[in-house]
Amino acid sequence: MSGKAIAFIAALAVIVLLIVFLPGGEEPPEPQRARQMQQPSQQQPARVAHAPAPEIDSIRIAVRDSTGADIGELTLAPGVVKKLAGTPWALRMDKFYTHLILEENNKPVNASPLPHNPAARIEILRGGDVVDYTWSFEKVPYFRMMGMGGGDAVEQTGLAFALLAYHGLEAPDTTANSP
Repeated sequence: MSGKAIAFIAALAVIVLLIVFLPGGEEPPEPQRARQMQQPSQQQPARVAHAPAPEIDSIRIAVRDSTGADIGELTLAPGVVKKLAGTPWALRMDKFYTHLILEENNKPVNASPLPHNPAARIEILRGGDVVDYTWSFEKVPYFRMMGMGGGDAVEQTGLAFALLAYHGLEAPDTTANSP
């Protein structure tokens, strides 16, 4: 692949990440925006409220290899290892988020119980050991996150996933601690 093609793909990935993970909203009124620009050292980074992780029975994903060829579809239950037919790998859904966001330190958190950005962290195993991982998004199918998915990988598998469906979603009760 040429250098220009790689640069284009990297730029496109950054744009998609910005669209998916930056909160939307209107610009603050002009005086407030000017005050924010004049006093950046006094600003505290905005903290996003975290929601407890939901419980889920299973997800349905589609899998592609590094060439973009379809490998097939699988249903995964949380923590259960399932062999990926025709490959040396097995898959396990590690975590599921209804509204995945990344904090400043790239730590994934669930921002709300609403399905604004459904995503599952998929671990890729060979011989029982995790060798790679990536994310499966409902709204951005087959997206490999550079520097996030597989960042601590032993083996770069090149697998990509699309989150097709999720079943048995139960959002935790957040009213139990309310006054």
